[in-house]
Amino acid sequence: MFKHCSWNGKPFNCCRHFQPHRFIIENPCFCINSLQTINKKKKLVVSHFSKNGEFKMEFNEPVEISLHSSVDVRFGELQQQYVTINAGDEMELLYTTRQVVEHVSLVALDLTRRGCLLQDERKLFHHPVYSKSACLLECALRQPEVYAKNYTLCDCPPTCAEMEINAVWNGTQRSIDNVTRSILTMTKPATERLVMKARKDYVDLIGKHS
Repeated sequence: MFKHCSWNGKPFNCCRHFQPHRFIIENPCFCINSLQTINKKKKLVVSHFSKNGEFKMEFNEPVEISLHSSVDVRFGELQQQYVTINAGDEMELLYTTRQVVEHVSLVALDLTRRGCLLQDERKLFHHPVYSKSACLLECALRQPEVYAKNYTLCDCPPTCAEMEINAVWNGTQRSIDNVTRSILTMTKPATERLVMKARKDYVDLIGKHS
């Protein structure tokens, strides 16, 4: 599947650092920078001192690519959020990120008022880190009849802390050298943060720039 990978122009071994998800969902799914894979390998980091982060991949066959947070898995709603790259096409995506962080005051609110889970508030059976998508996947595997009937019965609330990924621009064209390729570029470091705080019996979001 993988032919060549590079991060900010520096090549690395795709097959060594892309790890399979612990469950095969329809077709095999490989992740990098994920906290949900069995082995944690290379970390692709964009620091505050970097101008951007360019992740280039070349493939031997058509692929589907999803961009999500390190705690998510491609399941549920995320299963529908992907880009198909046909043989000989080049896809380029520019994106930014924004981090939502928890404030200690959220502990004072119960889950029904918060509407989201705090870090380490709930554990899963097969995934080391909780996320809504991982919870839904486990529900589908452990209680398929419940998931098939109504996935909201799985009791998989979102997390309070999360990473928002926003596409700035994307486009696909025929590659000049007829190589199937993707170029994912974070246009700037994540300098904007939203702090989630408790205000008596409701939650408030406050923006901050670092």
